[in-house]
Amino acid sequence: SANAGGETFVFELSCLKEHFAEGLEALGSLLSDPNLSQEALDQVKTVTLGEIQRKSTDFDYVAGVTLKSLLFNKTVLAQSAIGTEESVGSLELDDVKAFVDEHIVMSRAICVLGGDISKEEATESVQNAIKGFNIVEQADIRNF
Repeated sequence: SANAGGETFVFELSCLKEHFAEGLEALGSLLSDPNLSQEALDQVKTVTLGEIQRKSTDFDYVAGVTLKSLLFNKTVLAQSAIGTEESVGSLELDDVKAFVDEHIVMSRAICVLGGDISKEEATESVQNAIKGFNIVEQADIRNF
């Protein structure tokens, strides 16, 4: 599964040990060749726009977004993480590809493994799974 938090983007593989190799192969395949098609983007935009509409009637959400816009004025933290109807609607496939190339990179990867696995096996498995990541210079960490 994949999910995004306020400061992270997480790919998670949870499986039994006997399915680990198969699961890791599938994850590696997804990471090396993501579905960056116009059809997939259109589907995600439709779902996201629906979620934005739904959240617009959630008073707690609206209050939280408004508070963040006041506290973190003129920073990225002042914006809703899910975006706005305008920002999502204007998103193009080239924008997504540029984001992936810039942010889903080797220098930002943090890998955590647990379970019945040796350190050597974990290291080799992770290296194989993320071998397709771009290698870029570490970007400056912005503080707000």
